[in-house]
Amino acid sequence: MSKSWFEVSPQGLRKTLSQKDKFFLITETVSNAWDAEGCTRVDITLTKPDEQGFSWLTATDNAPKGFTDISHSYMMYAESEKKDKANKRGRFNAGEKDVIAMSVEARLTTVSGQILFNGDGTRTEGTEKRTVGSELTAKIPLTLEEYEHVIAQAHRLIPPNNIATYVNGQHVASRRAAGVFEDTLPTPLSDREGFVRNVDRPCKVKLHNPLPGEQSYIYEMGIPIVELGDDCWHVDVQQKVPLSRDRDNVNPAYLRKVRAAVLNAMVDKLTPEETELGWVEAAAGAPEAKDGTIKTMLGTRFGNREMVLPVKSDPGATREAQSQGAVVLDRALTGDLRKRVKELRNQDGSAFVAPADVKYATNGAGDVSGEIPMQQWSRSTREYVSFVERVAPALIDQRIRVKVIDNDATNMVGCLKWQSGIMLVNLALHNTEDWTANFDLFIHEMAHADVHNNDHLSHRFYNTVSEVGAKLAQLAIERPDLFKEQKGAAVANSFTRTRRFERSRRRSSSGGNDEPQTENHRNRCCPIRQPGARSSAPMRPVVQEVEHSGVANHKSNDGNGSDPATGNQTNPASRDQNVRDGRGRRPEAPLAASRLQDTPTRDAHGHLNIGISPAGKSGSRELFVTARLYCTIRCPFRHPLTRIIGLAAVGTRSDGQIAF
Repeated sequence: MSKSWFEVSPQGLRKTLSQKDKFFLITETVSNAWDAEGCTRVDITLTKPDEQGFSWLTATDNAPKGFTDISHSYMMYAESEKKDKANKRGRFNAGEKDVIAMSVEARLTTVSGQILFNGDGTRTEGTEKRTVGSELTAKIPLTLEEYEHVIAQAHRLIPPNNIATYVNGQHVASRRAAGVFEDTLPTPLSDREGFVRNVDRPCKVKLHNPLPGEQSYIYEMGIPIVELGDDCWHVDVQQKVPLSRDRDNVNPAYLRKVRAAVLNAMVDKLTPEETELGWVEAAAGAPEAKDGTIKTMLGTRFGNREMVLPVKSDPGATREAQSQGAVVLDRALTGDLRKRVKELRNQDGSAFVAPADVKYATNGAGDVSGEIPMQQWSRSTREYVSFVERVAPALIDQRIRVKVIDNDATNMVGCLKWQSGIMLVNLALHNTEDWTANFDLFIHEMAHADVHNNDHLSHRFYNTVSEVGAKLAQLAIERPDLFKEQKGAAVANSFTRTRRFERSRRRSSSGGNDEPQTENHRNRCCPIRQPGARSSAPMRPVVQEVEHSGVANHKSNDGNGSDPATGNQTNPASRDQNVRDGRGRRPEAPLAASRLQDTPTRDAHGHLNIGISPAGKSGSRELFVTARLYCTIRCPFRHPLTRIIGLAAVGTRSDGQIAF
């Protein structure tokens, strides 16, 4: 006698199914009832486990034809009549058999007859029939914990609006959708030969807000099947979902497509905080995510902040952009999303998110076109170029050649190519008539020559800027001949600010705070040294500071030697005796005439404030004062740095020039 290929062990199947979440007892019976043609009501009851640990499960529906083929209740893997219907939940024809396999005894009664599954493992036909619908009753071993879990989970069902569903007498209400859209998703359907394959098919998707305490799920037409992560909504797909045999999981590709479809439809509803959720980044990185969706998501997440991509060849540009408030889309995004962002384009074909060095290049690799020939330089530009090329060798022991450009297409004010010794000055963003800005740019670029680094936010560059400023102050004192061409009025009274400084000032006033200055930073000064050398010797005071009373001990405009403020007579001979530098030396020559604009005062920090202007034609007055010399380093990043870089003697000559 021939035998079938396979035989099934109910006990073995029961043990296998015992590992599953027992909630499947509800979902399988409800799915069959909801799929039945004409069904309008489903009742599920589950009793508490008795003393022997058994519960009774009863599922009843009112479908007019009941169970269409009662033999499918015991035939494993029979041809399912649902597998070619996208709007039916079944395709394995295994749901009711799994429930029966978990039972120690069961019976199925429907319009066409009755099947009894006896406790001894046999199957017999019963004599009862129903006039409408079907009823499955099963005795199932359950613990109290499993029972409570099943009842609690039963209320996660989302019944169709036209089918009233009750669990232990309590109505399970349908839910109002938070969003509805259509998209194309894979669904398993049988072909002409009966083989099931995934087919892309347009379908409707409903989104529901999770109730308090609920985890978001993927639903298959109201049946929760796959738990999601931090997704904002339940995703109820209104067609068959490609599921595993146990109907509790989907493959990663399908999950990615579902999430991308949700993001495409709902990106406008997301808050900035929600755009940082993991499911959003996963969806935005999917090929199915639309370009407009990604742009909207990034705009919601980062607001009006500028976005740039990191540049390995110019790390300084990345840090520079970040310091000015730009968002660097690096580790903030997943790998797939970073790839999609790099591919985004504006309507004109330009990159939606450009690399940082396009606007914030710090290695001189940006647009440096627009060189101005030497014969077209203004007088102030010639003086500045001469100053740089004259002072740089003494300051950093390297010859520097200056190239002047006029290019407003770049954000670069200046740049030093330390390998070739070329310093770029961009007149579109820098005013060479402003000697405060000139010294600022000079100190900044000379620091690059020592650091050999484009990262303006590095600790080493931070310290080197202070050191270069200190060295420049001391060089001005020890080598005044190097500074002979600088105009006194330009240095003392220049209030012009380039666009770069104005932007820095606005950023500072809008909330940027200066970096804390430790005592070590304030005193970080050293004599002229070779680049890279280190010295711990503090810089000595060069000139002893003179109080306001000392300033008055000079000739007044009327030539009678009186103090302009008090009218008291002074002794001109006392001038050279009272004023000495830090080494005890007197000035080699008297300093020329100038006019005090205001009475010298001290600010809240004790700094001496002096206004100087050239003398008028009516007379002359010799003046010699000392003042603290400050170097304010306004690097092109958020926090201007101010450092005391030494003490300097400042005087004026009759031509209005400053003498150091």
